[in-house]
Amino acid sequence: MAEQLVVTKQGFLISFDDRDMGVGRNLRVDQEHEPATCAMLQRCLRPGMNVLIGGSNYGVFDCLVARAIGRTGHLWSFEANPDLLPFRQQNLRQNGADESCYTLETLAIYSGAGFIAMHCEPDGANLGGTSIKSEPHKTRSFLVRCVSLDQYCDHSNLPPLDLIKLDIEGAEADAIDGMANMLQSAPPRAMILESTAMDSERLCER
Repeated sequence: MAEQLVVTKQGFLISFDDRDMGVGRNLRVDQEHEPATCAMLQRCLRPGMNVLIGGSNYGVFDCLVARAIGRTGHLWSFEANPDLLPFRQQNLRQNGADESCYTLETLAIYSGAGFIAMHCEPDGANLGGTSIKSEPHKTRSFLVRCVSLDQYCDHSNLPPLDLIKLDIEGAEADAIDGMANMLQSAPPRAMILESTAMDSERLCER
């Protein structure tokens, strides 16, 4: 693996695995990742907000959130693939995020707690594509701890969240099942969910 560094169009210094043909390719070729989602987040975010991101990948959105909410807010960032943790840590540090204002978790957000099998492409080809779905091209598998947001919020004594963003590769409906108490007692002001057309049908059923 070789680390590559780019300055994004939003002005962030982002490190990533140069073998990555998913988010890494977007950063390498376009110097940005999901500009429409970035714009949506920027419209929603305010200083002092409490924000949770599920599926943070290299931390592009983490950096955007940390800059927007400042030192009076807090970010909880989840990513199931442990190979991405060093990049997430480095990217927040090198973009000036205050370590007291964010919490990085290597956990899968799911409907309950335990361990779950995750699958991804070999050799760092698409680290952000790690998912609970077993597909022919995802030949690497590993176990990761999973947690529901209801359980995590209770255990960690989280304050009410202002915004939740989930892009967890097909497990969004499972995550919604695991946050029923939160949605009833202290729903976030806004939620951003990314899913495929097939997975959206499951989400609509919720």
